[in-house]
Amino acid sequence: MPIVNYANDVKPFDDDSGVTVWTDAEIATQLNAQTAYDIDAATGRQSFAILGWWYQNQDSSWAGTIQAIQDDPAAPGAVTDFINSVWLRVYGAAASSCGTGLVYDWMNLVDPDQLAAQWAGLFSWGNANGHPFTAPAIESFYSSGGGLKYPGQDVTGAEVASSRVAWNLIQELAATKQRLGTQYDALYNQYISPIYSSDNPAEVTDAAIKAGLQLMHDNWIDGA
Repeated sequence: MPIVNYANDVKPFDDDSGVTVWTDAEIATQLNAQTAYDIDAATGRQSFAILGWWYQNQDSSWAGTIQAIQDDPAAPGAVTDFINSVWLRVYGAAASSCGTGLVYDWMNLVDPDQLAAQWAGLFSWGNANGHPFTAPAIESFYSSGGGLKYPGQDVTGAEVASSRVAWNLIQELAATKQRLGTQYDALYNQYISPIYSSDNPAEVTDAAIKAGLQLMHDNWIDGA
């Protein structure tokens, strides 16, 4: 059972201030496809060329497995649209990364069109339609991004939900500690600190400390 990192992996989807409301199952799908870190454009271009997936010839023509799929009239629109998105991100003016990590839009919001899971769709369609991506090649590609974030690709919506519950409990506990500490410090400074600050032996006594602690107890407000 994978341990889902809520703060790093789930919270960005929960905090999405765009128009998308992500379900736990949708988040799980994205996490199972993401690499440990995004594969940058330069590394992607190198990987594509080495693996024979996508490269430009001296005559400026494009070749490779991905180009063959782009040129295949049977390729579905979702696949060719994804290839277009990757081209813009890897070779075009918007060159940044291959989109194997969390993708943000130009307003720095979580992009509703996440690309990580679409890579799996490309591999699947290619392998089923005469444009093979071998398992070692796919592993090599992902390794340039530190490998899959969740190698077992077995994150479920339930585990996403559990990570959220655990995070909320941690936040609630931290808030409680902060609240208790704030009140404790205030009462301590009011009733105990003056004893330690005093230079009068008559005021620095066991009885004074006990009285101060009693005052702290008597003035403690539950839930404050």
